Amino acid sequence: MNVPLSVLRGARLPTDPWTRRDAALAQAAKTLDRSRCSGCGQPTWLSHDKASKWRPKQIRCQSCNAIEDLKATLPEEVKNAQALHFYTEHVP
Repeated sequence: MNVPLSVLRGARLPTDPWTRRDAALAQAAKTLDRSRCSGCGQPTWLSHDKASKWRPKQIRCQSCNAIEDLKATLPEEVKNAQALHFYTEHVP
């Protein structure tokens, strides 16, 4: 996102230079992201440890389900178009 936390909080303007705290928080967030397994998202120090035990869980994302339902109704050439993106919005 590359927006400093202080800007998101409204403490300063986006045109102001990054503060030391903003830079440290951005670096910490990037480090945290890199420390996760790219497959499952769990921390690598735990998920790549052969001694750790894991139980798989399955859940269904209703948002993804709605997108798949829409794709099933589309012609193949539209469904596979790389420039076509799908998203959902929550309907209360």
